[in-house]
Amino acid sequence: MAGTKGAPMPWDQANIQWDSNPYTWDDVFFILEVVGGGGLTYLEQHPEKKKRFIQLLCKVQGEEYIEKKEVKEVKIFIKDLALVAKEVAGIDLKVKL
Repeated sequence: MAGTKGAPMPWDQANIQWDSNPYTWDDVFFILEVVGGGGLTYLEQHPEKKKRFIQLLCKVQGEEYIEKKEVKEVKIFIKDLALVAKEVAGIDLKVKL
């Protein structure tokens, strides 16, 4: 994904309906960073970003996220990444096996 320096894509080139989108540009930028960085591998290499991904996943799934206790071993699956990428950034991930 090409774009302005430091951003995966300029906001005006994103395939997003901003007037009806519940996500912030920061959410979109974050998921583009994860997808462009290697997806699940990126999250494994940057464990500090996993928590933010889980918060965003809960938001996409319509669940209220209230941090009470941190669970270190939450499993994230490629279907979770694909769901968040599609809902937040309009990216339809295709998985090749």
